[in-house]
Amino acid sequence: MSTPHLVIAGCGHAHLDILERLPLLTAAGIRVTVAAPEPFWYSGMGPGLLSGRYRAEEDRVDVEHHVRA
Repeated sequence: MSTPHLVIAGCGHAHLDILERLPLLTAAGIRVTVAAPEPFWYSGMGPGLLSGRYRAEEDRVDVEHHVRA
């Protein structure tokens, strides 16, 4: 039987939940590959960014950081 393999191509708002659960997935024996070329803008903070409540660097999600953590 082959090992299950989850591939995440790109990364965005919907993938945050999966990134949080990476330890559970890998502990269950699932191989996970995340291919995300760069940090992404978190759309949920868009209005706050446009109004000046948040700085641009606060609205970027560093995918590599979450995967390594």
